[in-house]
Formats: sequence, C-alpha cells, structure tokens
Amino acid sequence: MATKFMTLNSQKSEKKETVFTHCVNSSLKIVEVSRLKPTKFSNVLHIGCDHIYGDVFKAWENDKNVFTIFFGTAGDEF
Repeated sequence: MATKFMTLNSQKSEKKETVFTHCVNSSLKIVEVSRLKPTKFSNVLHIGCDHIYGDVFKAWENDKNVFTIFFGTAGDEF
C-alpha cells in the first residue's frame, strides 16, 4: 500500500524527499530519529512549519487517533 501524503497548506516545496529528523516519544520528549522514514506509514499529514522545529508532521497507520508527531523537512510529496 502506498503512503498518502497530505498538507493543510497547498504550497509546493522544492523537489526533494521528505525527511523525519525528530519525534515526540511516549514520555513526551523530543528524540532524534534516523531510521524511521515517512514511507513506513500509511498516512503522513504535514501540519505546518515551526520556526524552531522545522516542518511538523502527523503520521499514522489505519487509526488516525493512534499517531506519532514528527519534525523534519517536507519534500516534494507536499
């Protein structure tokens, strides 16, 4: 199954791949991620861009109420 990429903003970014650099873990701490890629999820929503954290994403599988918040750089998918 292909990952569905969505955005709340219709602007397109330069041609590049979306990268996750950090996530919020179960202890509500921001931790670095290196192996987890957006394509591992069925759904990725670009929430917006924060001036400190960069692009903010919500990623989930089938249940949109069970998700992870990621920070990184939005790619051409959005």
